[in-house]
Amino acid sequence: MAGLRAFREAYQPADIRGDLRALPELLKSRAVTIPLLLVVVSAVILVLAVQTSPAGSVVPGPSASPAATVAATPAASAATSPGASVAASPGASSVASDGASVSGSPLGIVASILALLFLGIPSPPAIGGIYLAAILAKRSSYLAGGLAGLFGSLGALGAVIAISPDQASASISVFGQILITSVIFGVLIGAGLGYYRRLLRLMNPTPNRPQNRQKPATRRR
Repeated sequence: MAGLRAFREAYQPADIRGDLRALPELLKSRAVTIPLLLVVVSAVILVLAVQTSPAGSVVPGPSASPAATVAATPAASAATSPGASVAASPGASSVASDGASVSGSPLGIVASILALLFLGIPSPPAIGGIYLAAILAKRSSYLAGGLAGLFGSLGALGAVIAISPDQASASISVFGQILITSVIFGVLIGAGLGYYRRLLRLMNPTPNRPQNRQKPATRRR
């Protein structure tokens, strides 16, 4: 019975007006600034890894978007499934890259991991940033998750344009769909994590701290 009660009480309808009024405070909180910083760092490291990749260690990939080819590693080689590609859309074939990819160097491995978690390359949305934002948010976890999805898509777009400037217009058209999808997924995942966090709090309440009882003063004889 207590478990069912916790499931019911953990559900709280979103106070959209109150959350929008508290949006400036949310934007200055760790739930937004830390994921945003990680997006910027991930994009910079990805661009550096591609630009410093030696020509001999370039991994050829299928004709796909720049984002999908940029994130190719020896572990995710040319046999990457179409569903894992960032540009799984009808217009993806028109965004063929120049064959630049991340090598198997330590920098390339780090870039691939960060790009997957915080940029959503090659599999959007940026699930790492969304989870982190929702966990750090004290309220409005669904807004924090949506913002993290938005930042991840914009960071991926900026990295792809920096790597392939000549494909900027085609990349923007492809990432338009990815941005909308990432924001929607971010809102849903953030809302789910907010519910789960409240559920854990209700099912495992913090025990009351014992009050310090003062010892009665000894009587002097």
